[in-house]
Amino acid sequence: MSIEEVRIREELELDVENDLEEEIKDEIYHLAFKLHRLYQHQKERSLNQQGNARKKSLSEVNINIKMEGGTTIQIKEIKKQDPASARFTPTNVQKVQGKT
Repeated sequence: MSIEEVRIREELELDVENDLEEEIKDEIYHLAFKLHRLYQHQKERSLNQQGNARKKSLSEVNINIKMEGGTTIQIKEIKKQDPASARFTPTNVQKVQGKT
């Protein structure tokens, strides 16, 4: 292979890797959104079973993926318990560890 062919091959490989990375990030975003909606549905069902009126709740879902030596995935859901308060407290943490 000529130097020009090697350069073109490397550029194409980088383009494919970048496209794949963006596709994976996009899918993670969509899965995180579905997870958040699932949490909302579970909370609403719980409130309805308790006979409470539907209350608007604010929540945040953080997903951290670390790939140092092994893979650690941490999912945190944080909800605002008191609508008048700006303090957030963690309500659900799940850790999954494995080797890549």
